[in-house]
Amino acid sequence: MPTQITNAITSILRDLPPPGKFEVYDYDRDFDKLWGNILGTAALPFDGLVICGIDAPSRQLPETLQWGPFAKHLSAISWAAARRLRHPDSPVRVLLVGDTEQGPESAAGKLGVLYRARSESGSPLVPGIQWLQKPNRVEVETWFKNVPAPNDEANGAFDHLLRDTVWDGLTSNREGHHSVSNVLGALLLRKAPGINAAVSSPLEEYFHALVRSLITTDVAPGGGIPDWKPSGDKAIPAAVLIDDMAELWSPFLRGALGLDGQSSHLHVFGEHDFRQAILALPTKLGSLLLVPPAGLSVAHLVGDRKLKAKDFILFLDLRLFSGDEAASGEFYEKMCRFGQKLIEKNDRWLPWLSADEFLALEEELQAAQRPVIVAAPADAVDKKGRANPVETLLPRLLSLLDPTLPIVIFSSTHRAELTEPFKNYGNIITCFRKPMLSELHRGWKHVLPEVADDFRRAVGQAISILKARRLLRNLQP
Repeated sequence: MPTQITNAITSILRDLPPPGKFEVYDYDRDFDKLWGNILGTAALPFDGLVICGIDAPSRQLPETLQWGPFAKHLSAISWAAARRLRHPDSPVRVLLVGDTEQGPESAAGKLGVLYRARSESGSPLVPGIQWLQKPNRVEVETWFKNVPAPNDEANGAFDHLLRDTVWDGLTSNREGHHSVSNVLGALLLRKAPGINAAVSSPLEEYFHALVRSLITTDVAPGGGIPDWKPSGDKAIPAAVLIDDMAELWSPFLRGALGLDGQSSHLHVFGEHDFRQAILALPTKLGSLLLVPPAGLSVAHLVGDRKLKAKDFILFLDLRLFSGDEAASGEFYEKMCRFGQKLIEKNDRWLPWLSADEFLALEEELQAAQRPVIVAAPADAVDKKGRANPVETLLPRLLSLLDPTLPIVIFSSTHRAELTEPFKNYGNIITCFRKPMLSELHRGWKHVLPEVADDFRRAVGQAISILKARRLLRNLQP
């Protein structure tokens, strides 16, 4: 469809050459060119731009990501808003031609209302951008002849409306918000001072371009490079990352921890098939109960028997399935069975738990097994009426299995119901969280130092636990 529109617009240009130089872009064909150049400072070498087609073409993403949640933020309508915000004084006119599958409540629908709005004089409230959904020839010819350049009637107030509308679309839609926020947080941090990791896909660059049109991602003047690790000689021998979006987050962790792959390593759990690896984890942990190891090693989690290191930090995301309810239900059902076996092997004592808490955990695991589990099991409620979200089960059971393994919760939430269950587990560290979209509106230069400080504190606590781990191991016969 965009190609047909492109041919029609090109035909009009041949029959009615407008004053000045105009370019016609097909949004399907020229998607990468448009988003790839949006952050450039050079002026566009033409007077007007016609974009034929509205919705983003499909793009291949890592298997843990779905294109849909990102595509809705990368429409031609959003591109026009982002370019206007990045270049408010540009004289280049933009005409968007074509319809969209997005509804009126979407960011694209709301931006379209702004593009069509007129002042009392009849001039556009957002100058220089017009959207014709189903135009006829006369409407297109009229645009070529009559639309003023953006700075003829610059309206800063409506630039704020554009910014707020795009931002609201990013942050208010719960569907896919976790994945969108995760991509943005990973991308911003891997570009942070002291990290500077390479970007792995064009999508991340385009998404970053959109966000940079909304907020400043510059670091505060004089801020320098944040300290990601505690001061002093505190080398980190190894780390393991369990995260369904590890491909996005591992570059940040490698840079922040200084794990260069020579003297120290970051091991990614389920690097080649995360879904298969995470579903097999409860069974793997259960097999360790038969011959209890003297603390987990990297090999026990990653599966490579050559990785004997026992001194490592585990970074663990709480949301591991990104909407895959079937896999989530299967995983937590297996984890409950593993938890019951763990209790059976330690029927009188488990670390961190008082007698009442031991009984509460036992009841929680039994309660989760009673109903037929279709998706993720309902949050188990213990005898005191406290609901423990199922996302907290894996870190709690790992903590009980190996109480000297430092476990850093590597998630984007500090919701009390997700952190409260960890309060008595001395080796679970909850002071760090990934940056969230809702926080970034106040500026990256304010958020980044806080993220670095929280990460540094989390690593410092983990290093202290590692020291105790080594000491206890040396005391064992």
